[in-house]
Amino acid sequence: MIAVPEIFKARADSFGETMIGGSGVVSFRLPEYQRLYDWNKANVLRLLQDCSRGLAGLATSNHGSQHHYTFLGTVILATDTNKEPEFEGKSLLVVDGQQRLTTLMLLSCVLFKTIRNHETDIENVSDVKVQEWLKAECEEQLIRLYQCTTGQRHGLSQTTPFPRLVRSEEDIRSHSSDSRYTSDIASFFNEFGLYCKGACEEFPSTASQHNSYVLSIFEYIHDLIQEYVYQGKDTPSSEEADLPVIQRDTFGQIGCRALFTKLDSVGTETDQKRVVANIASSPEAEGLIRLLLFSAYVVQSVVLTIVQAPDEDIAFEIFDALNTTGEPLTALETLKPHIVRFESERCTSYSGSESESWWGRLETNVINAEQTPDQRQRKSKELVTNFALYYLGEKLGSDLGLQRNTLRNYFTRAGRHGDNVARKLIKSLARLSDFSVTYWDKECINGLAGPVSQSAEYDALKLCMRFIIDTNTTTVIPILARYWDEFDEMDEETTFLKAVKAVTAFLALRRAMTGGTQRIDSDFRSIMSHTDVPLCLGSGMSNRIPNIDELRSRFRELLAARPFNVRGKNEWLDQARETPLANANRVICRFLLLAAAHNALPDKDDPGLMKSEGVIPSDDRKFLSYSIWTDERYTTLEHVAPSNPNGGWDAGVYQRQVTRDTIGNLVLLPERENQSIGNSPWNKKKLFYQALMAKTERERESAITSAENQGLKFPKRTLDLIRGQKRLHILDPLGEVDEWTAQLIEERTENTLSLAWDQLATWIFD
Repeated sequence: MIAVPEIFKARADSFGETMIGGSGVVSFRLPEYQRLYDWNKANVLRLLQDCSRGLAGLATSNHGSQHHYTFLGTVILATDTNKEPEFEGKSLLVVDGQQRLTTLMLLSCVLFKTIRNHETDIENVSDVKVQEWLKAECEEQLIRLYQCTTGQRHGLSQTTPFPRLVRSEEDIRSHSSDSRYTSDIASFFNEFGLYCKGACEEFPSTASQHNSYVLSIFEYIHDLIQEYVYQGKDTPSSEEADLPVIQRDTFGQIGCRALFTKLDSVGTETDQKRVVANIASSPEAEGLIRLLLFSAYVVQSVVLTIVQAPDEDIAFEIFDALNTTGEPLTALETLKPHIVRFESERCTSYSGSESESWWGRLETNVINAEQTPDQRQRKSKELVTNFALYYLGEKLGSDLGLQRNTLRNYFTRAGRHGDNVARKLIKSLARLSDFSVTYWDKECINGLAGPVSQSAEYDALKLCMRFIIDTNTTTVIPILARYWDEFDEMDEETTFLKAVKAVTAFLALRRAMTGGTQRIDSDFRSIMSHTDVPLCLGSGMSNRIPNIDELRSRFRELLAARPFNVRGKNEWLDQARETPLANANRVICRFLLLAAAHNALPDKDDPGLMKSEGVIPSDDRKFLSYSIWTDERYTTLEHVAPSNPNGGWDAGVYQRQVTRDTIGNLVLLPERENQSIGNSPWNKKKLFYQALMAKTERERESAITSAENQGLKFPKRTLDLIRGQKRLHILDPLGEVDEWTAQLIEERTENTLSLAWDQLATWIFD
């Protein structure tokens, strides 16, 4: 057991001291799980602004440099236990802080190049002593900047430079001429080292164009340093890029004088004051001096809290506990090192392994797919929460620390059942992410297509999945993913579709009784963890998947349980007819209304109602379809009898609020038409509906004329809407209704729910 004082060492170091690590032979390795460098311009600008403000504060202070530092948070390092044996230096893993370290190294490259480009400004200075001093300052700063990006490996006959920062796959710091740098970041800094040593005339060279993102940030920093530091612009070209600029009259302040490292070479204190006064009053080398001061400040006064652990596991524990300034790694990203170590310990390599292949899929789907850190974190948390249900039927919250520990424990638990089980866990995570990006995304759902022979099945699949997505019932993802994963590979789409339909029917019927969610998530979780036939994978990844009859049976059990006690249509109708669905959930309402209208016609014997018996299915009556669900004509719910009437309505409608909010008082309309008809009385609404349901242009104009003859003139905007709208078949049952009464609403509620049950219940009940 490691003694407490040895758990980690913490210290405050300047950026320069961090990079040379005392001996100078230190290198930083980015583990495989670390994401690529991805700081955007806003992140970079903020770091530059922090540095500029610190220097500006120093330049205007009379208290000396000890009072002005720029603190950039905690960097967590771990001893690299897998470094090359031939590398005699110190190798450290960067567990947290790579974005800041990389940006500071890129800034060092920019400052080196800019100082070198403007060294000739010294020739404009007339004082020989000042020239000699500035040449010494330039040389000193160039050496320090070089050391911040490049180390030196000492050999028998020569020293070999190496980039300070490499990725884990680049096992090259012990080599020389045969070194190969494959990552963008290492190859970029390697090229910079060659440029510093004169091995290449230009930097960045044309060959570095493959480092597109790293190069773009380098160029962004270069433009800012050139404009604000060298040229000394005191007004920003844009508000976003506002960097404080020190003026030459501050060069003589005690804080700035402390940054000059070679000032004592000038001579006596009197000579030093004269030289400083000279540069403070002369513009000949003003830009170069500002570069030297900024460079010295970055190397000496930018401070990092370095936390160094003896191994990676301890570093991760520290990382979990500390509130570091960088973007926290997701729970998925912190699992990767354990997977890499798992494969390495089995005398294999993570590179090229099955684990790497599946993990690459997961990274593509989740980690690398999102544009912002917040989106990446949110999507990762959603996947891990769903995986807890998928794997062991467990409910897991979104706390980041809890998710990290849980994932790590899951992987360990799976490993106890054998190496192949541990690998299956990785595969299952990836497959769950595959399902999420394919079936829990509206754009992907829209693009789903199968063979012509299965067009009806695919349309039903798209409709149901889009309905479930629109209800935002994420707890069904593990259920559906299990059937998709099991039967997708066996090319049994029909089994997967039956599972989707069963979930859809239960969701719609269950919420029709309650309006709200009311523990429906608990019901779906119980499917995954059911005592007799659990749907979750199980710790050994060996649970059999319940067949469709068993899944349907479980849904029937949930409906039959208290407090619902639904074993058939009548018990369901007794509860659903009293549910004020208008105020509960628009998505559920729409789905039930479309289900009721599917392959149904107006009942001639009961105006306002529908019937399905004896109706021959036709395309214009196919309301349970994906195209209808996404059709803007059926997007909004309208109260036929409005909540705030202007008169002309049956008083009985308003004796009970639930009456006007039940499904019998609702119709589907396009959004603009809904807004147009508003709170109009029934006689006007009826004519409006008749115009919208007209089969021909002549019938439509006749309905408009009838309205005008009754003194009901539609505004021009409403007339344009009516004439420009496609026929709305779903309104047909309302065409023969003379009066809109409370009794009719109750009859329509019963009729609509009954027809909806007939359509949906077959997906669960035998």
